[in-house]
Amino acid sequence: MNDFRWPSNIYYTLDLLPSGLARAIMKLWWSRPAIDPERCRNCNVCVESCPVEALKAGAVIPEFDYSRCINCLCCMEVCPHAAFYQDRSLLYRFTGLFSGVLK
Repeated sequence: MNDFRWPSNIYYTLDLLPSGLARAIMKLWWSRPAIDPERCRNCNVCVESCPVEALKAGAVIPEFDYSRCINCLCCMEVCPHAAFYQDRSLLYRFTGLFSGVLK
């Protein structure tokens, strides 16, 4: 396999930091599902498949309750219109540049 890469080691690095500082960093380093309104047809298949009910039907597109979302990505897998993508924080994208995870 020519383009194999080891996973990012940010979690190992966080183990070296005091827990309070690590928690603060993790609030700024996140990845979560989001909906592209151009692709979404508001069919609500994602709403019905969410195991924790973090999505609810909306007027134009379903709405996320990120406090409930467990990042299982079921919504992304079942969407027949491929309307979901991974929204990533600025810190996540920045660290990805150095780990080779994001291109």
